Amino acid sequence: MIAAARDGEIQILKKQAVAASFILYKEKITDEGLDSVETFRLKGRKIPDAQRRVYKTIGGSAASRPELTIFGEVIKGWMFVDSIAAEPT
Repeated sequence: MIAAARDGEIQILKKQAVAASFILYKEKITDEGLDSVETFRLKGRKIPDAQRRVYKTIGGSAASRPELTIFGEVIKGWMFVDSIAAEPT
């Protein structure tokens, strides 16, 4: 998925010197993983069933912040995305 922060979030990201748009790179997530995200990251808020199905079948980043707007999907060029993901941070 390709995501960007909303207007208010961009100001926070600038202060942190982080890019305002990015690629979320994540494998498929199990029910146990989604339950953990709900408990710890979302502090008890529930992920809707339709979204859980997407995380389990396509993948994604359930732990990403809810302020982010997902606006795209990588459908070609995964070798390029893999090479970026392999770089040390």
